[in-house]
Amino acid sequence: MATVAQLGSRLKWFAVVTALAILSGCGGGGGDNTCVPDPNRNPLLPGCGTTGTPPTTQSSITLALTDASGNPITTISPASPGIVQALVKDANGKPAPNIAVTFKTSDITGGFNPASGTALTDCNGVARITVLAGTAAGAFTVTASILGTPSGTVISTCPGGTIVLGTITAGTANLGYTVNAPNLPASALGSIKFVGADTTNIALKGTGGIGRQEFSILTFQVFDQTGHPVPGTQVNFTLNTTVGGLSLVPQTALTDGSGKVSTVVSAGTVPTPFVIVTASIPNTGITTVSSVLVVSTGLPVNARISISMSIGNFEGWEFDGPAGPACTGSPSQTCVTMSTADHFGNPPPDGSAVSFTAAYGGISASCLTGAIVATPPGQTTNSAVSGVSGACSVAYWSLGNRPPGGRSVVMGYLRGEEDFFDANGNNVCDNCSNTFGSEFTPVQDLSPDIFRDDNETGRWDPGEPCIGPNNNGLCSTPPDGLYNGVLANPKIPNAQQTTYLGRSYVAIWSGSHAIITAANACANFSPAGGTTSVHVRIVDLNGNPMPAGTTVVFTGPAIAPGALTSFVVSNYVLSVGQHFGTGPNDVVIEEYDVPVVCSGTSSFINVVVTTPRGVITRLTIPLG
Repeated sequence: MATVAQLGSRLKWFAVVTALAILSGCGGGGGDNTCVPDPNRNPLLPGCGTTGTPPTTQSSITLALTDASGNPITTISPASPGIVQALVKDANGKPAPNIAVTFKTSDITGGFNPASGTALTDCNGVARITVLAGTAAGAFTVTASILGTPSGTVISTCPGGTIVLGTITAGTANLGYTVNAPNLPASALGSIKFVGADTTNIALKGTGGIGRQEFSILTFQVFDQTGHPVPGTQVNFTLNTTVGGLSLVPQTALTDGSGKVSTVVSAGTVPTPFVIVTASIPNTGITTVSSVLVVSTGLPVNARISISMSIGNFEGWEFDGPAGPACTGSPSQTCVTMSTADHFGNPPPDGSAVSFTAAYGGISASCLTGAIVATPPGQTTNSAVSGVSGACSVAYWSLGNRPPGGRSVVMGYLRGEEDFFDANGNNVCDNCSNTFGSEFTPVQDLSPDIFRDDNETGRWDPGEPCIGPNNNGLCSTPPDGLYNGVLANPKIPNAQQTTYLGRSYVAIWSGSHAIITAANACANFSPAGGTTSVHVRIVDLNGNPMPAGTTVVFTGPAIAPGALTSFVVSNYVLSVGQHFGTGPNDVVIEEYDVPVVCSGTSSFINVVVTTPRGVITRLTIPLG
């Protein structure tokens, strides 16, 4: 018979068992799959159990590298290729057969077998391909990629019956590996090729400018007998000349991972029209040569600059010319050209700048020699680009106040070198830190100041523009006693490599209406019917010649048979301080002697003067 105490214990045990049964029925650690979660259930109590792992939703591709026996490896060599295995699984995690896998390697000298770099997965979902070592040693990467296929693709070629694939998504996988590629023996090397030079025209040493460098980088490439680039191969370089200090560095080098190797040719101080670099592989007989390099052009030198103009006496007094910068060929505009050359007579580097200034009228500010435009897009220096090496031109035109006497000084200037006498023929100015030697004298030592001599006195006067340091306020800074140029040997610490150089001329603003004077040559002439000449002078209002290109035509009954009756006014170019006249340094204006017949009765000749702008002046000259 149970006691009261025993009965109490049994009741407690029954309550616990009943509670566990209730919990179990609600998902608290077991039961069937009909458990429905109660949203009001205490979250601290056990919930419904899981029913399994849901399927994956994306396929996968994994890579492995083995040797021919299937042993894992990380390094291959030309003698020991590797096998890349790509395992492809569908979205359900099952191996996917008959899937095309494409393989690529970062080793540009390596490859695959088959060469197409593609393979199909087998019935175990594995695609295999042989990766071949190239000629470059180092670390590389194989990439395998697959294209996607829709779920439900049927494969029926594998043992065990039909396989229905899950979804295959496009994807890639990478695998790193290393290549051990020792240097090829000389017998395996095939050729060396000249790849190119970053420039084929090198500026003289110390004279580089816009778009002009004083060196050229030459690149060659070595290949094996199968046409693959070869790294780590020694290549030697030689120059065909070292004239003027032409140099080559390095003279030997090793090819890089792509089989390429470079050397640098640096210019000397002498123009050299035919520079060739030979590249050779030691102990092989394998050589090649570069393309031809040219070393040329230095800075403009004082003795080799000049200024010229298309029209010296242009029709500018009564007409304003069309504004520049381009030269238009208008009779009321003239084209001003600065021509320059270096110490050797070669054109300076393209892009050399020339500036211009004029006492009257308008002139374009500057121009650049050659064909280089060195301004950013959308910006300008207002400089005309000539397209002609060593020279450039700007327009000068009439406008504003007319110059006194129809004369206006025009000046062009630039930075260049002083002259020197090369006593020993080594193409540099030796020991030119003073003017006491044979190569640099006081005559060649220039003031750093130049000026536009508007009043043509030969000296600077107040009101005339001074270009230079003008240290004394009189535009006559004394010469420094040093050769200022890049061809100094040795270099002179306190000297400037360039100085201002200038040239000027006088532009004649010719008038359009002619002033014609002539004498009656037949007055009191005897005997009647004889011939003589009528002297005719034709000038403008300032006593200057008529505009260049003006035509002068004589007609009339008194003109002798066979006489020349048509003339064209010449192009007159004056230097600063030079004038029209009959003196030793003057320029004589052409005058005309017209043969006539003095008949003893009244007769005449007509003169018609027509300027390029079409202005006509007529005069009848009576005779008798």
